[in-house]
Amino acid sequence: MPALEPHNIKYLVVHCSDTDEMDIEGIHNMHLGFGWEGVGYHKVICRDGTVRNGRPEFWQGAHVKGRNESSLGVCLIGRNSFNDAQFKSLITILSDWKSRYSSAQIVGHRDIQDTDKTCPNFDAGAWWDSLDAPIAAYASVTATVCPLYDDKDGIASGGRGTELLYGETVRILSHHQQDQLIKVKTILDSYEGWVPASDIGHSSDSPVMASPAITWPSVTVTSGADVTSPALAQLMLGSQVVLADTADANNGLGTDKGWVEILLPSSHDGPRTGFIPADALLAVSDWVGLAEQFEHAPYLWGGRSYSGIDCSALIQLCLHTAGLAIPRNSGAQFAFFQNAPHQHIEQDEPHQRGDVIFWPGHVALCLDDRHILHANAFHHKVAREDRALALPRLHKATNGSATTIRPAL
Repeated sequence: MPALEPHNIKYLVVHCSDTDEMDIEGIHNMHLGFGWEGVGYHKVICRDGTVRNGRPEFWQGAHVKGRNESSLGVCLIGRNSFNDAQFKSLITILSDWKSRYSSAQIVGHRDIQDTDKTCPNFDAGAWWDSLDAPIAAYASVTATVCPLYDDKDGIASGGRGTELLYGETVRILSHHQQDQLIKVKTILDSYEGWVPASDIGHSSDSPVMASPAITWPSVTVTSGADVTSPALAQLMLGSQVVLADTADANNGLGTDKGWVEILLPSSHDGPRTGFIPADALLAVSDWVGLAEQFEHAPYLWGGRSYSGIDCSALIQLCLHTAGLAIPRNSGAQFAFFQNAPHQHIEQDEPHQRGDVIFWPGHVALCLDDRHILHANAFHHKVAREDRALALPRLHKATNGSATTIRPAL
C-alpha cells in the first residue's frame, strides 16, 4: 500500500456514507468488493459519535480519486442528517489534523473532485469556517510514566526535561509524524515538550475533568480486590485515575470494602479495570511526611516518580497533594514563592518543618530546624542531611547562597 507523506497532505476531506445503516465493517467489506485494500477512509464517525480508525495516516486512502496521495479522509455515517455527537467528533478529528497539517484545506468530497456526488451533503469548508474558533485537542497520558523531552531530538540523546504521570491531561500542540512524537503542554504546570505518541490516549475537544489522584508514593494495581491477585500496573504519586461505575455505585469503595475499582486504558478486548487500596486516594495534609516516604528513592534528572526523581519534582508533587500547584523547575518555583503570602526566612532565624530552601538550580525541604531532605546527584538518591553540614557543599556546588521560603498553605 503506498505511503502517505505528511508534507504532501493538502486536503482534509469530509465524506458521508449515504446510508444510516452502514458501519465500518460494512464499509470495509464494500471497499474490498471494489477491489481496494479494505476501508478507504482514515477515520469513520458512527451515529453515536464513536470514532473508528480506518487506514493508518501513513497510508494513502482510497476515498478521492486523483487526490489520495495528498489527503486524509473522514466519513460520517449517514446521508444528510448528522447529530451533535457526530459533529463534535468531527471537530475533534479535524482540529487534531489541523494541528499537524496547518496548511491543509478542509473540504467536502464534492468540492475536491469533479463528481456528480453531493457527499457529504453539506458545505464542509463553510461549516468549518463558521465555527467561532478551532477547537483545541486535549489528551490523557496512558503510560505509567511518560518521558517529556524539551526538543524532538531528545529521545536520541536521552535528554528528558520532565515526566508525565498516568492520567495527566495535556494539550496537543503539534505532531512530528516521522518520529511519532507529539508536542504537548501540560495542564498542571504549562510545561511544553515532546512525548512519544504511544504514551498519549485519544484526543478530545476539552480538558478531562479532574479525577482522583494517587496520594501514595507508589501503588500496585491488581486484577482483583485481593492482594494475591495478579499485578496489572504500578501507579505513582499524582497519577489521576477514573473510577469504574461499580466504585461510584458503592461510594468509592468498589466491589469490596477497602478497595476501589478503576478504569485502565482499553485493550483490543475492550475496557479493562483494576483495583487499588482505597486509602491510596485519601487526601494528604502532611506533605512533608509524604516527602519523607521518598527517602532513598533514586535520583533521576528530569524524573518525577518514585522510580526516579529530582529535587524540584519532589517538592512539586508533594506540595500539590496539599493543594498548592507550583511550577515544575526550581528556578520557576523560586520565582513563584517570591509573591506574598509566602514568607522569607532569614538565615539566622530558626527553620521549621516545611520550610523550603532554594539555591541556584536546586531546592531542599526542611524536616526540622536541623535536617533537610532533598533529591540530589551527590548521594544519587533522596537523602536526609544535617543542614549545617550540607550548606557549604551546596553553596560551592551551586555557586550561590541559600534562600529559605515558608509556604503559606
